[in-house]
Amino acid sequence: MASAESRKGRTFHELPLVLFSALGIAGGGIGAANLLTVVLVGGDLALSRAEAILLSAVLLLGALLSAGHLGQPMRGPLALRGVIRSALSNEILALGVALAGGLVAALLPADHTLQSAAGLLASFGSLAFLLTLGAVYNLPGQLAWRGPVAIYPLVLGTAWGLLLSAGLEGGPAREATIRLLWAALLVDGALVLIRNSGMERVRRVGAPSHPRIFRVRGLLMGARLALSTIATPLSFLSGHWGLAVFALFAALILDRYGFYGLAVRKTSESEVARVERLL
Repeated sequence: MASAESRKGRTFHELPLVLFSALGIAGGGIGAANLLTVVLVGGDLALSRAEAILLSAVLLLGALLSAGHLGQPMRGPLALRGVIRSALSNEILALGVALAGGLVAALLPADHTLQSAAGLLASFGSLAFLLTLGAVYNLPGQLAWRGPVAIYPLVLGTAWGLLLSAGLEGGPAREATIRLLWAALLVDGALVLIRNSGMERVRRVGAPSHPRIFRVRGLLMGARLALSTIATPLSFLSGHWGLAVFALFAALILDRYGFYGLAVRKTSESEVARVERLL
């Protein structure tokens, strides 16, 4: 008879986290892309009205959905007591800062003198959120969550933000944004290939949390890669910006599903099995 732990391992209970992190990365990516564009291309940190509304709406929806993973949602704000020493507390604070900046930017008139300050708050809060989101899961016992996977949220989120910006903006700045988008997608694709190449090695020293998902990892990661590096560019270049946005968000969903679904834990059983293979 399967143990309780084994049965639990076959049940995917991280769906609220998939939705929260996907929406959080999408929202944070708008601010991160804005910051990257200003640093490399120049311009004002102020977000456009459309960007501010999208950033705020997506982050707020993600925060609301994350409550589905909390046993006592009303006590969530208490996590802020661990700011600096806790990666989770830092993530919540960064999310709050980005959301506050986005809301202020969305509510202020377009020519208001505080728009640049609001854009600065939203952009740096977004960058911090994407970085802390990767840091939260840097856990000793989770073998598949180490290394380059920690910067997935930053790279894929920024690509998402650049894609939105490329469709919402016009003029010379759009060409620079598109070049940055191609670079971000290339880096993202390289990171996926690096992670995929190391999954079997990780499997030899750990136990998958979701064995059924782990068995189809090639199909899962292949579909995710095809959406981000093939479907997204082809849709955009053919003039179907909306389809490109859909394809990249689908890649984002698959990325987060794969992140949680392909978790590999170091357990006493996996360590015994590893030693036996060596003997």
